[in-house]
Amino acid sequence: MASAQEEYRVSSYRKLLIELSIELSAKDLEGLKFAAGDFLPSRLIENAGSGLQLFDALQKDDKIGPPNVTLLQNMFKIIGRVDLSRKVQIFSLTTGRIEPDDGPGIMVTECDGAGNGDDTGTAKSDPFNTIEIAKDGPEHMVTDGAGDGDDTGTAISDPVNTIDTAEVEAEPFQTVHPIDQPLLDSADPSTVFTAGRRGGHGAHTTKDCTSGFSNNGSSLRSMGPYPTPLEVQTGQQTGPAQNPSSSRVQHDPAMEPEPARYVNFLFYEGYSVEILGGKHFKTRDGEFVEMKSGTQYKILVKNSHTYGCHLDISIDGFDVGGWALHGGEEISIERSAYEAKTFTFYRVKTAPKEAGIESGRAENGLVKCVFTPEAFLNIPVTISGSSQSLNVSMAPCATVGDLKHEMQSQLEIQNDPDQVLAQDDKLLSNAARLKRVLGTPGNLRLIDAEMTITVTVEASSSVPSPKTFPIKVHPGKAKVHDLMEQIERELNVPVSDQKLYFGRTLLSGAPRRCLPDELICSSRPAVAVTLPEYFHITVEEQNGDSHAIKIDKEKNLRAVLEEIPPCRNLQENTQVMFDFNEEQLCPFTDERTLNRLGICSGSKLELVIKILFIEVEACFSDGTPSVRVRCSPQDTFQDLVKKIRLKNKREKWRFTFAMDTRIFHPDQDKSPLQDYGITHGCTLNVTRHPATDDTIVPHETVHSSQLEGWLSDVPGKRKVQEKKSFFCILKEKLFKKPLGEHRRMETAVS
Repeated sequence: MASAQEEYRVSSYRKLLIELSIELSAKDLEGLKFAAGDFLPSRLIENAGSGLQLFDALQKDDKIGPPNVTLLQNMFKIIGRVDLSRKVQIFSLTTGRIEPDDGPGIMVTECDGAGNGDDTGTAKSDPFNTIEIAKDGPEHMVTDGAGDGDDTGTAISDPVNTIDTAEVEAEPFQTVHPIDQPLLDSADPSTVFTAGRRGGHGAHTTKDCTSGFSNNGSSLRSMGPYPTPLEVQTGQQTGPAQNPSSSRVQHDPAMEPEPARYVNFLFYEGYSVEILGGKHFKTRDGEFVEMKSGTQYKILVKNSHTYGCHLDISIDGFDVGGWALHGGEEISIERSAYEAKTFTFYRVKTAPKEAGIESGRAENGLVKCVFTPEAFLNIPVTISGSSQSLNVSMAPCATVGDLKHEMQSQLEIQNDPDQVLAQDDKLLSNAARLKRVLGTPGNLRLIDAEMTITVTVEASSSVPSPKTFPIKVHPGKAKVHDLMEQIERELNVPVSDQKLYFGRTLLSGAPRRCLPDELICSSRPAVAVTLPEYFHITVEEQNGDSHAIKIDKEKNLRAVLEEIPPCRNLQENTQVMFDFNEEQLCPFTDERTLNRLGICSGSKLELVIKILFIEVEACFSDGTPSVRVRCSPQDTFQDLVKKIRLKNKREKWRFTFAMDTRIFHPDQDKSPLQDYGITHGCTLNVTRHPATDDTIVPHETVHSSQLEGWLSDVPGKRKVQEKKSFFCILKEKLFKKPLGEHRRMETAVS
């Protein structure tokens, strides 16, 4: 029967989901929601405002659960959060509920610092390290270096790679490695990798990744939760055993351990080390890198954290240099920082003398990488409404957004990137680096996501005495217009009539701007609003309709025009005028206020809308391209025919017009176009008919008769014959040219 303590304990599965949700950024959540589009309806994805809500939707749809978190692991891998993917995989392996992946997978070794089984060999157990190395045999594989001493054949504990035993019992550490393929046959020496931690509860922690080079007789034993091999006699190998007839690493069939598998690198708490030039293997009994004697290799290191670190590397116990790694940086190291020789792996008996390798040194064959994170900053931040400050430890390269996210996590409030973090009277951008921000003196303060602003209404004709009321806004999201809209709902005064001030600064002049930093950072944020003095006037249209308008006396005639519904969408062919006191006022040119124009409450204005022109589109039924014709409001269909003839240059046609189902004949419908419903922008269907002799008089006849009359009145003409000869010559030359040229010539003659 379960105890009361176990009954009220949160399951490891739900604890995992909570931890994953806390570590998600807004960008990560966006990527997860997009990846979940193949598994969940869009409605559920849109409603998921946090990682927990998305995980809950996936669980309710039976996509994930304690028996199966493979989808969750793959989604984290897709969005680039390998650390979270590995955390999910560690949970799966510890519970034995993970599905195998296609291709490379992951093997996890978990060590808690407690040994199991007795060491019957010559190795001495290290009570601090989780992995110990025992050597026996006359030969040892070492890297390029120098040393002396004899091989004692005993295990040498690493005095640096230590960790407090109490901390190890409370929090086991893991090393995670991808799995690729079974171990291949090889008679060459191997490299042993171990991982550990050192340091207690200081300001920062140093991460060690240690590797050792040894010969085929070396052994490595992992002290942790895995069972140790069967008891062996003194001097017998406790690690990967060698078959005399084969160089393949074997396992004890009685214990049925997992076979050795090829992995890429050693990963520990955000830092990774890979030996380029050899093959990295992981077995139940430990890890090693296998390479041939004389192989040149490189050390590939990566810092997966967002903050930087310092890397110190030693090989065979000798310092080879230190390097600074930025956040997310990866570098490949092929030689010491102090000399130009590349890293080379040698067997002791075949190593050249110039390599300076001496057998018997305890440090021979060890590659040690120590990652030291940059010292974190202890940042005090004041919380709005609280007298105490919150101390947050952050890396100098972190951003203001990272600091806000960490504070919100500690305060157990919802992650809100728009929440304001201020330094004195200045708001800080999320992208600003803390190192630069803290270089400027000033106190940091986290503003509440919901801020209360006091609004004071100044006394006016509509408000006899000052009035105050509170308004709540989100300081990181709200604009001046949002504040004015809340004032409109409170006072029933349009936004356009408000004059909002912060001190002497007019805020209503730029309503789309953010709230001023000084207002947000003020200990008592307050604004003042001035309400207008209204006039009540009457506007009467030409058709007798009248409009009662309430308007600010400081507005102009254009504001009056906007209050009249028929005038809100005026066309380009109209002209609007106001008649007031026998004076015509144009709202588009007269910028004087109503008060300066002499308009007061009770005044009456007459609205005059004048049509300047009518533009119609004539579409021909025979497929001829349509033409646009501009007419006067008093023009008739006959005037329209003349303008169409001028555009088409075809005089010997007569036209009929149709609009909707009505047909117009120019000879019969002689009233202005407006009387027939012809408006600006309308389309007329035009049908052309051939002209008959009795309907169209040729232009030659018209002009010849006019010309004869003109010549008969010319004074001083001598003879009729001369007059007729002149007329014949003139008519012959004149009527061979277009009509337009005839008229120009008549003008020239006159």
